[in-house]
Amino acid sequence: MAFFSLKELTRRFPEKKFLVIDASTAGDFTKFCFGPTLDGSRQTGSLAVKAKCTLEDFISTVQEKKWGKSVRVQDHIFRLETAGAPANLYIMTNKKQFKYDLDKLLELDDALISRVCAQIRQDLSGKDEWLVLIDTDGGEMTSFTRIAICLANSLVIPLSAAMGAQNDAWRLEPLFEYANRLRNLKLSNATVSYCFFNNVKPANNSSFEFVSGHRMSLTPSTNCKKAISDIINRFDEPNGYIDRYTDLLRPLRAIGSFGVVRQGGTAFNAAMEDPWGDDGGNAQSEIELLVTKIVESAASFETRLFR
Repeated sequence: MAFFSLKELTRRFPEKKFLVIDASTAGDFTKFCFGPTLDGSRQTGSLAVKAKCTLEDFISTVQEKKWGKSVRVQDHIFRLETAGAPANLYIMTNKKQFKYDLDKLLELDDALISRVCAQIRQDLSGKDEWLVLIDTDGGEMTSFTRIAICLANSLVIPLSAAMGAQNDAWRLEPLFEYANRLRNLKLSNATVSYCFFNNVKPANNSSFEFVSGHRMSLTPSTNCKKAISDIINRFDEPNGYIDRYTDLLRPLRAIGSFGVVRQGGTAFNAAMEDPWGDDGGNAQSEIELLVTKIVESAASFETRLFR
């Protein structure tokens, strides 16, 4: 969903520059951005790796910075030239998706993470307006995910609407704990501005329904509605997430701060094979609403995190 949101954002804001940071060790964002090769296989972003446009290369440069030595994030971002991709799109990928032995770079202390994020903010604060979108490994609190949380102004969290998904809600707590700690240390001002449930199966074609007091853009099936209600209740119940992480989750008290994206159909799946050619098919209207909510809920237009 991060990739489809990126497409919609680049369409709405062609005058801005976009930097995608793929902080997921699966590298899905990278694969979508580069698209398939001529023989139909999925690109891996090896061109960006060869150009040292990776998180690992940038972290090493910041870590080894000597007095008087210049360090610029622009030296570690790759301009995408894939057919159909917007001309204002750049990417920083990671090597871990290629199974490199780089475990030592995945355990970073908070001081180095803060330096890495400060360098990115400084380097992108010039005359050009940059939007940074970061994809992470979800509940996996790797150093890459911690960098993303430290860098972000706005955290957008996709959730599962499948039965049993409520048992995975515990994965949110380490994320909230870390983000809250960074806020207390004055290393981040990020808030969780929006949560949405992915791959929701609609019950019918009605325009909206309220689930646990939150207006949804479609009526979920009975099973999806149960899963959505169970997870939202973990936020809203007494001593739930919102009570325990009040400042971090303050935006989620607003109406419309939880949303849904329907299960994709044939057109959505086709877009997976031709990412820059097609839109989200039957899920496009929810993708557009998701992007609108992101734009409205973010306090400023500097950094975005897609978890």
